[in-house]
Amino acid sequence: MRLATMFLSLFLLCGLLSAQQKYLVSPKSEVIPVRRGQSAAQLMAKKLQYTPASANLACGTRFTFGFDTLHFPWSSNFGAYHKDVMAEWLLFPATGTVDTLFWQALGSVGCLDSTLYIRFHKSRLGPDYGPGETFESVYYPAPCQSWGYYVNTADLDRKVAPFIDQATDTNWVSTIGAAHPGLVTLPPTIGDAVWGGTQGVAVVDHASKVNFVSMLEYDTLKVVAGDVLFISQQVKGPAGHTADDRTEWATWGARVTLSDEYYPARNWKFYEHDSGPSNCAGQDANSVKRGWVARGGFGDDSLDVAAFNYWYTMTVTSNVPPDVQSTTSLPNTFDV
Repeated sequence: MRLATMFLSLFLLCGLLSAQQKYLVSPKSEVIPVRRGQSAAQLMAKKLQYTPASANLACGTRFTFGFDTLHFPWSSNFGAYHKDVMAEWLLFPATGTVDTLFWQALGSVGCLDSTLYIRFHKSRLGPDYGPGETFESVYYPAPCQSWGYYVNTADLDRKVAPFIDQATDTNWVSTIGAAHPGLVTLPPTIGDAVWGGTQGVAVVDHASKVNFVSMLEYDTLKVVAGDVLFISQQVKGPAGHTADDRTEWATWGARVTLSDEYYPARNWKFYEHDSGPSNCAGQDANSVKRGWVARGGFGDDSLDVAAFNYWYTMTVTSNVPPDVQSTTSLPNTFDV
């Protein structure tokens, strides 16, 4: 009786005498027909259960994007050594703030003090520029490709730097020309870091675990749908050269088509030393120079792609794209 009284205080039950049709009218003037034999109380309870407020609460504003291992199961164990940098460009599908970054470490963590330095830069690389793309009528061959570096005389190992805000000479050194004479590259990033400062935010990397860092611990990283950022993790090392164990990352890989959204590959690596790569799209390791390298997939085919398993949560303030879980049960026209 008490429940029915509460419902009736929210809804008005009325009827058209001529047709004997009953209607339920909500406080928002929604008119809901009550079928013959249907309980008005049950209909009111169902309507209250699915109010827009409760729907928003269930949906929330927190979403996960990137290369999570659920949607992109890792297939390779990718390694780096002192001062090397793992990196990837990410296209942000929504507007909001980046809250937490995740990555999966496989096996060894050989970096000094188990420390990685994380930063975000505005990316020059993206769907319109990079290996496998045509930029200003110039085609840049698909990965694996040497790309370039900055000079840093303060680096006591190979005198190189991955970013302009770590360089002592701001002139970019392109390294693609040895394999493609006359071709010159541009730096992967634009300007100083937008998150992480000059050195990067230091985080402890845990072996054989999913690692994470709260982005809010350093500063708020606000993004707009369509932004392309370059995320990087640099391996901590001593001032000079050293012999260290590998630091390893989970990496997704697949063979795709030219029209696939993950072609060309988004994974990059900065090598402190020449001839560092292994299994780099079939290229001779001795031909790959220090600095940034567009890594690509781990097979000899240029359609092999890869991505480090970086994923992140966002608090969004805009619409978000749908998450298509399966397209196998119904005919579809998706090609990406």
